[in-house]
Amino acid sequence: MSDIFGKAVQFWAKPTDINWLLSNDMNWAIRNMANPKQYGQPNCYQGVNWYTGTADNGGVHTNSGVGNFFYYLLVNGGAATNDKGNAYTVTGLGLTVANAIIYRSETTYLTPTSNYAAWRTACINAATDLYGAGSTQVAQVQNAWYAVGVGTAAGGGGGTTCSAPTGLTSVSITNTTATISWGNTGAVSYNLQWKASSAASWTTVSGLTTTSYALSGLVTCTGYQFQVQGVCSTGTSAYSTAASFSTTGCTTTYCTSKGNNSTYEYINRIALGTINNTSGNNAGYGNYTALSTNLAGSTAATITMVPGFASTTYREYWTVYIDYNKNGVFTDAGEKVATGNGTGTVTATFTVPASALNGATRMRVQMKYASAATNSCTTFTYGEVEDYTVNITGNAAFTINGTSNAEISSDVLYPNPVNDRLHLSFNSSSEGKVVVSVYNVTGQWMKSAEYRMTEGSNDFDMSTVEFPAGLYLLKVSGDVNQTYRFMIAK
Repeated sequence: MSDIFGKAVQFWAKPTDINWLLSNDMNWAIRNMANPKQYGQPNCYQGVNWYTGTADNGGVHTNSGVGNFFYYLLVNGGAATNDKGNAYTVTGLGLTVANAIIYRSETTYLTPTSNYAAWRTACINAATDLYGAGSTQVAQVQNAWYAVGVGTAAGGGGGTTCSAPTGLTSVSITNTTATISWGNTGAVSYNLQWKASSAASWTTVSGLTTTSYALSGLVTCTGYQFQVQGVCSTGTSAYSTAASFSTTGCTTTYCTSKGNNSTYEYINRIALGTINNTSGNNAGYGNYTALSTNLAGSTAATITMVPGFASTTYREYWTVYIDYNKNGVFTDAGEKVATGNGTGTVTATFTVPASALNGATRMRVQMKYASAATNSCTTFTYGEVEDYTVNITGNAAFTINGTSNAEISSDVLYPNPVNDRLHLSFNSSSEGKVVVSVYNVTGQWMKSAEYRMTEGSNDFDMSTVEFPAGLYLLKVSGDVNQTYRFMIAK
């Protein structure tokens, strides 16, 4: 790593001095990254010049020729036959791409005890993160490591291809447990990584000989991710694209709102759809969430609100909220659905938006004397509050970022694209598998990724390294089919 990053800095700072000797600009040399054997180093794992003694901590400086030559090939490419008799061909990726892959392998995946096999896996994972599974960059990482005698070539050169598992699924999900599974790739064993979606690090379970695993001790109502790696006799695959699931047991706690004095000002009747509830005085608050009615998306609905004290003198102000995105608050845009005032019965009409999540959610009705309540969580002097359940039906299976015209910005700006991501937030009314594809405005395909959605909120990241700023179309296909327009702002 020291040699590699030393040369990376030299080539960046002195682009006219591309020389692979260490150290050419001091008029002496101890290593040649382009030809390690020139100074007695191996250019192939356990090949000619490989050191197996105890000196120099096992020959770390001598055997570093393998990693140096890997880096040289990753940058420049090459074709030959290595000391193991394996013919290889590597297409060079250039300094910028090679440096990004090596840097991410070091900062994200390697540990102080990693060996060459672990470094190969780390580079494959890094290239997958940056450029996508199945990309040219991933293939050339595999080819370059194969050239120096570590693992297999892309497409299986030197042995059976060790493929990353697909078909990741989660079943039997409870508050604290879940069973996860993946497709059989013929690997000798599998390594599993899993974590809470918000966690920074993975928990690893190694050496699994089956294609499923039972997780326990999970946290109620929490999103989780997992990914699987194949371990073959010829090497290891990259980790699969992460799949997601959420444990059950979610409960939504809403804020309190009530009137302190309902002797005369109280809600007497609420009518909406099949709800027709004459409630009388409830001492400031009535919980009628056991009563529900269906509300169709993109369809108008009329609510009738009747006060308990009607006169031409005392005016009551009504406010109606519906938690359309089911996140436990009424403060999101469009969730104050109706207002009105009068000295007697008041009616109001509203339309359920197409972005509202299907399923049961809460409706809150406030009645306050003399002026409207200031917010959905307020407590006031004269009046009353009642809560009900409404069941949203007929809307699309999910929305992206809550809208069909989402403007999304990457969270790492150019010209530093190494970890650039397009972050997608899906609200789903059911579980399902989708393929998300991005096209530019001319209809040219840019990138695709497969995700498994759980019911409720889903968060995914898609690499946007190759995307310039501009207007794009995002097409979702699979269990649902929708198209969105979005902007990438840099």
